[in-house]
Amino acid sequence: MNIVLASDENYLLAAETLIRSLVINNHCECSIYLLYADLNRQQLDSFASAVCRLSDRLSLQFIKINDSLFENVPAVVGLPRTTYYRFLLPEVLPIDVDRALYLDCDIIINKPIEAFYHMDFNDKLFVVCEDIGVSVQHKYEFLTIYGRMNKPLCNGKYFNAGVMLFNMELARQMIDMKKVKSMIDTYRPYIFFMDQDILNFLYGPYTLYADYRLYNLGVGYLKEEEAAEAVKEAAIIHYYGHPDVKPWLDRKRENSSSFATRLWWNYLEKSP
Repeated sequence: MNIVLASDENYLLAAETLIRSLVINNHCECSIYLLYADLNRQQLDSFASAVCRLSDRLSLQFIKINDSLFENVPAVVGLPRTTYYRFLLPEVLPIDVDRALYLDCDIIINKPIEAFYHMDFNDKLFVVCEDIGVSVQHKYEFLTIYGRMNKPLCNGKYFNAGVMLFNMELARQMIDMKKVKSMIDTYRPYIFFMDQDILNFLYGPYTLYADYRLYNLGVGYLKEEEAAEAVKEAAIIHYYGHPDVKPWLDRKRENSSSFATRLWWNYLEKSP
């Protein structure tokens, strides 16, 4: 499996935990590509040392990104600009990579994901999951590109960009940074969810949806009793939304009453 992450120094611990959970629950060969802009040599070496001793089935490659490409993109306080790096996958991944799974770092892998990874694209560009955060908020029309940009949603759905299976052959043909920049210039005042809005706007019709309950479970939008039950079935658990959802931001959360938060800390401390 080809797994792509993007991180700055604030998400390195989360990225390591994600990879640890991946190795624990999947026993196949995995090539990890970490996109970064400003990590120093000590940080890279430390991360490589921690990751490479997890399994001999892992390979790790660092890919340095020119962050100046994204200097003027719409941003949200508290969210890393590294999320925009996924637009560059067609340019930076090896040409022989035919599919790649992009994952936000605030994720853990809780079950095998090989079936998801090898899904048939059916000639689509991405396999994605609906954004549960938008779905459960009662501001649906405002929060989606439909309400803010008068852009019809494909099949009435808005996807979360934290889990994206890329059809790399099509991505190399279709993802165009000129179109991305043009869209930003035209709709900048209405872009709320950064690159996620742009991806939905430009590529919504070219996506195939998988079940978010299995492959992109947003635990931050579930009540505790719902989350505790839902994570038992979920293969990919995503801690997106408010910063309070991020387990690693406060060590005290290791003893949290939240089952999903304790699960993240358990993966951090587990040995594969």
